[in-house]
Amino acid sequence: MFFLLLASLPSIIQTLGSAAPYAADVKFSVSMPQTDTDVVYDIRLASLSTPADTLAPCDYLIDWTLGDTSGFTSYFGGNLYRFRDSRLAEYHTSWDAAPFEASRAGGGVQRAAQFAGLLPQFIAGELAAMQDDPRYTIAVGEKRFGGATAIEVSSRMEVGGAVVQEKTYLLDPETSMPLRVVTESNPASITEQTIVTDYTTLADAGALPRSEEALIARYPEVFENFRESNFSIENLPGRPLPAFALPTLT
Repeated sequence: MFFLLLASLPSIIQTLGSAAPYAADVKFSVSMPQTDTDVVYDIRLASLSTPADTLAPCDYLIDWTLGDTSGFTSYFGGNLYRFRDSRLAEYHTSWDAAPFEASRAGGGVQRAAQFAGLLPQFIAGELAAMQDDPRYTIAVGEKRFGGATAIEVSSRMEVGGAVVQEKTYLLDPETSMPLRVVTESNPASITEQTIVTDYTTLADAGALPRSEEALIARYPEVFENFRESNFSIENLPGRPLPAFALPTLT
């Protein structure tokens, strides 16, 4: 038998939202009943809460790997850089603020970035939104995990009387940082999908890049070879041909 003095949901949200700094290695596994093989990403997260930033709750760097493919997303101070598929995309509020607007899908490019929702600051926002949404039922309890007691926050979303999502967050009882998140979408249906996210918190993942100069220093080859402003033929010898599509003559 074990006993844990549970934190309240508002205090959990506050602690997650103010995480500073934060770093973790994450294994992100997606499974579906119609396939035998899980899709597994290896991810490294780093973030720093930024209460004064109205666009995002934190500056962050997300490095991910899927097999032989890798990429990253970096956000700080109204600037977002996203590298994947041998392409570096940039968004800057100083150039054009429209992609960052909350009215955009996902709340803007900085909030809709792949895996941004895994960061504790974004989890805090997700839990706060659930708390205010009558479609959700949320409970805080405790569960044995990894040989120790963890805080368990469970949520259920119902639409029209049908359960469309069940989500469980297992949190460290001392820090409230995530240990595991399990998401069941469309349970017991042909489109059922399970996502299991396992976290290993890091004491130090290196300095979080919070300027373009720091980001270039971290990924010099990406900026040298794949930045649109210097994406010229002189930079491409020996590199894979960039993907493109054109209509056929017919």
